[in-house]
Order: sequence, then C-alpha cells, then structure tokens
Amino acid sequence: MKLARRPSLLLIPVLWAATLNAQEPASVTVIQPGESVSANDVSTTSALTAQPTEEQAIDEAMALIKADDLDLDARIDAVRTIVERYPHRGEAWAALGELRVEAGSDAPALMAFERAVERNPRLHTAWHWIGILKKRQKTDLPGALDAFRKARDNGGPADVELNEMAVTLAQMGRLKDAYAAWVEAITLDPDWGVLHANALKAAAALGDERAVERHFAGGMAAERFEEQTVLIYGDYLMKKGKEDEAFVAYEAGINRDPDSYRLRYYYANALQQEGEKESALEQYKAALLGAEKAADRDTASVVRKSIFAIEYPRDLRNLVEAEKLVYEIGNDPEKGRKKLEKAVKILNPFIEKHPDLWEALLLRGMARRYLGETTQARFDFEKVLEYVPDQPNALINLALVFRDQRNYYFSVEYARRAAEAAPRDPMILANAGFVLLDSDRCDEASEMLARADALIPDDVEGDPLGPLAEEIATRCNR
Repeated sequence: MKLARRPSLLLIPVLWAATLNAQEPASVTVIQPGESVSANDVSTTSALTAQPTEEQAIDEAMALIKADDLDLDARIDAVRTIVERYPHRGEAWAALGELRVEAGSDAPALMAFERAVERNPRLHTAWHWIGILKKRQKTDLPGALDAFRKARDNGGPADVELNEMAVTLAQMGRLKDAYAAWVEAITLDPDWGVLHANALKAAAALGDERAVERHFAGGMAAERFEEQTVLIYGDYLMKKGKEDEAFVAYEAGINRDPDSYRLRYYYANALQQEGEKESALEQYKAALLGAEKAADRDTASVVRKSIFAIEYPRDLRNLVEAEKLVYEIGNDPEKGRKKLEKAVKILNPFIEKHPDLWEALLLRGMARRYLGETTQARFDFEKVLEYVPDQPNALINLALVFRDQRNYYFSVEYARRAAEAAPRDPMILANAGFVLLDSDRCDEASEMLARADALIPDDVEGDPLGPLAEEIATRCNR
C-alpha cells in the first residue's frame, strides 16, 4: 500500500512568478478586510456568548482571518457560528473560505467563496480566491479566468488580477494573450518585478529576443525587484550558449539583492557547468549560508549536495549508486532485497565518513524499512530529525515505521506532522492518508486524499492516488 517517493533533489525555478504571502505561498497577495488582531482583541467564543449585532459579528469574522495567534480550528468554529447566524452575509462566507484555505481544505473553501459571491457579487477578494482555487485544481481554468476578471471588475487591484489572468491564460496554452496581459499590467505598475519576470518568460517562449532584453532591463530597474527575472534570463542565456553574458546577469542580480541565495545557487551552477569549480564552490557556500539563515531546508539540502559533489566526487558516486539501488528495487522480491542490502552496505561507511549529511541517513533508513528492519530504520529517521526537525520525508517514514510496528498512536502523530511540514506535497499527503486509514481514521484519510488529488499535475501519467482511493472506498464504504 505504500507510495514510494524520491525526495526532491533538484531546485527548479517556477514557471510563472507570483506575489508571495504567508497563507498562500504560490499565489498573489490578497487584500483582506479587517486589521490584524491579537488574542487580547478577539475571543473565539464571543459569537456564542455575547450575542453581538450583525455588523459586529461580521467585523469579528473579518478580524478572525488575521488572528494568527489563535487556534485555527477555534477560529473556524467561531466563524462557522457567525455564518449559521447570518447565512445571508457574503462577508461571513468569505471569511470562512479564507480560514478553510489556511487549513488546506480547498474544496470546502471554494464552496464557501462561491456562496459568498452568490450573496454579494462585489466581494472582489472572494472572486480572487475562487480564481486561485480553480487555477490550483486545473479542472476549470476558464472559470478561474472569469473569476479573476470579476475580481478586477469589482475593485480588486488591477495589476494583481491581470497577473493571475495571464498565468491562467499561459496554463491554457494561450501564451500570446498571456503576454499581452502582462504588458498591460506593467503599464499599471512598472515597479513590480514579478510582472517583468513573467513577461520575460513568455517573451522567451515566444522567441521575441528584443522583448526578452526589454523585460530584463525593466525587471532590474523595478523598485520591487524579483529574483526570478535574473533566474529566467540567466537560464535563457545559458541555453543560447551565451555563458559570459549569463555570468554578468547573475552578478548584476546578486549586486541588486546580495541576500538572494537562490541567485547565488544558480550562478554557481552556471560556473560549475563551465568548469569554474573554485568560483562555483564560493557561490555555493554563500548560498548555503543564506538558505540555512532563511530556514529553507529544501534549497539547503540541494546546495549541500552540490558542494559535496565538488569536494568529494568519488563519494558522491557511491551515494548516487545507493540511491539508485533504493529507488529502483523492481518487482522481484529477491532481487529487490539484494539491492537494498547492497545499498545499506554502501551507505554504512559513507555515513561513518560523512555523519552530517542527513540525506544519506534518510536513504539508509528507507532501505532498512523496506528490508523490515524497523528498529534500525527508526534510528536513522530520528537522527535525521536531529539535523532537520521538520524534514517531511523522515516524518512520514517514521509514521510508516510505527504503523508497521502497529503503534498507531505515534504513526498518526508523525503522519500529521509530515502533512503539516509539507502541505503542498501530494505524495506526503497520500502516505499520511494510508497511515490514517490503517488507524481507522476514514474522515482524515479522505481529507488527505482530497488535498493530494488537488495537487497532482494534469500531465502526470497513470493514477498515483488510485491505490489510496480504492482502499478508502473498500474499507470505509465510500
């Protein structure tokens, strides 16, 4: 029943840049009503006990969106109570939708936002979230495009909505229309670097070299600089064989944003590709410091491996061989066991020599778990967590170890922690769903399946979530 998943080893720039905010890391900034409040300002029980007026209740619902210091479930319950009392108020439904998004429950969130605009069609934030959720699910891109248009037409920031419309058009394959939308957005806000980065990406795909240069210059001059402008342009130049120009672009980007560890990482990649190992190593080390300071575990892991590849090329070959053995065990049980045993044999001296490279510990733990050596596997995964306390692959593997040992209390706890640590990773969520299902938590398992399903790209072959869906249908009578 397990879903094997190779931990991410590559850092790839996103296709289209987006404005960032804390709740929605892959979407645009949302203009939300209400001021930020603290636990002293809002009580999650006041809707039940104080019987506020209708407007006071709506104000409280808006405030609860921002009350990050309060328990999320309690905030949802409080806003749900307000919705039940005033079901005709779109603002209450919109507040419930935003909290559902924060909880990772996209389907209930979309339903809440749709009810919000049914009651008040001028709620541009609700229209915006409808667009975001439909775009994320990729099942109704025309509907997402229409929602962003309605968000703009009802007072949403025109540049923000045009950017999302353009991203949606690009996903629909309408790249020329997407590019036109980005150009229009740039006229409204030339200092937003995200727009230049996206327009540059589209121009490159369309083969418009003059537009590429124009948008790179605009992005570098933008007051709100976006590192993706340089990452996309540097990659564009490298593919054209213009390495020296790419180096100049990366250096210009680093001068503009010295703290951008991602720029340093990609600059190092370009240097290493051209055989400039010492210069590459210098940039990799600077990138690692930045990634660790920012607590960006995925980037830090990738950069560490890049440094390791330069300093210990022979040892890296051993690690790659062990990784291949673990992830390509095949369907023959006996051959698979021999591969796993060989992987452990390779990894033992490797880990003794490089005890701080937790990725090797994770790999050995996986091999040991597949071999049924759950106690030794648990030791490796727990050791990984000493280095990276929220490493999702270690957390989900511990959940699976405890499940295999029939210790369902700890298996459930680790599955929940893994899902919390990697809320956008469909395979982590699916494996968490299996663990929850094996502990007879059908509702939670179904929720994990729904969250995972919304994250699977359309171009993925087969049905990676089919086994979990079938198990839920069979064992939960659904």
